[in-house]
Amino acid sequence: MIMREILSSEAKKALKDFKCEKIRMREESFAKMFSGRNILKLSLIDCNEAYTDGKSITIDPAWQNIFCNKSILAGTERCMELGSSPWSKDRFQALCLITRALNIHECLHLIYTRFPPMHLNDERLSSLAKRKAFGKLANIIEDAYIEAAGCFEFDNLEFYLKFINTSIALMDLNYAFSPERKAGGEKLTGEYMDDSEKYKATILAEYMHKCLAYLIYPPSLNLSMPRFDPTAEQYFANTKHLLDKAVLTPSPEGRYNAEWKIFEAIKDIIPETDAALELFCSLMPNLPGAPSHDENDMFSDFQQGHGRECRPERMLFRLKNGTPNIKSETGRGNCYVLEKSEEYGSGTGSAHRLFQERKDSVTFPVFFSAMPYCMIPSITNLIMVKG
Repeated sequence: MIMREILSSEAKKALKDFKCEKIRMREESFAKMFSGRNILKLSLIDCNEAYTDGKSITIDPAWQNIFCNKSILAGTERCMELGSSPWSKDRFQALCLITRALNIHECLHLIYTRFPPMHLNDERLSSLAKRKAFGKLANIIEDAYIEAAGCFEFDNLEFYLKFINTSIALMDLNYAFSPERKAGGEKLTGEYMDDSEKYKATILAEYMHKCLAYLIYPPSLNLSMPRFDPTAEQYFANTKHLLDKAVLTPSPEGRYNAEWKIFEAIKDIIPETDAALELFCSLMPNLPGAPSHDENDMFSDFQQGHGRECRPERMLFRLKNGTPNIKSETGRGNCYVLEKSEEYGSGTGSAHRLFQERKDSVTFPVFFSAMPYCMIPSITNLIMVKG
């Protein structure tokens, strides 16, 4: 698990200026509009997490301190070939982009994910270690699915999701080679941990890492990833076809059944002891939404959600057959028109979904943004109207 560094005084000031009620309300209005849930509370708090319980969204704009990590932001800009862009140079702009990207990700959970997560009440997961491991696996698969579905059904999401996922991958890449990761693992290993349990925890973490690199991270960074243990590589090779199927399965029940097939295939590397479980969790990178898939008192009162079905044609960074997707494409043309608001600028008010197909549509630009104070591509910069 990647630990955050202490913020500089300048970064603290930028964060304080950003976390105001006006911006919180803008993000909340956007989340209500995009998710279609009029009763939704959004909080911007210091928790180093981003998650939803089906009735609220919690976001830490300083998640992983990406907003003030110039090397990560500049690396993301290079990977995405963004040229001269403001995010590595302006902390406030970076906060705008990261917060909106995390907000979009959590809204996609509200649209497509079943709440509460089915594995939390599955009697087959008889131990905490099994529920924890299944939750990590389900979070990776669900994240890949909702982002694929979102980009398929909605225009202009892809930029945000690729930006945040590339930043996460670069953070993880730095951590994977860091002395802190090795030291953290050694600190948790001792006489109280059986060697076989330590081995299981390590192999399971590497397997999950491999799944992340394949399903979530940009393929261009996979070559820079450290070499995985041959055993973890073999488990991945044995389940790759199941992963490909799971992340493009439209129904929550279908994905859950696919996740169980994968889980059954890796059951021999699921640790049982608390110490091994702690080691496994310490070796895993932080991902948005992880708390929603864990056993946690905070999420004992989930808002029920069935999860909308969608049949995406590709993943965020890969095509259906798993090959890298170089060309960036937009969705099917399901876009929103936002009403302007005098008090908070554009981005509040009602939204109207338009379902025209591209071939029957004419594209008109929308000259106001869901986030007018930020120089980033707007989720609403295109609308489709019947020609």
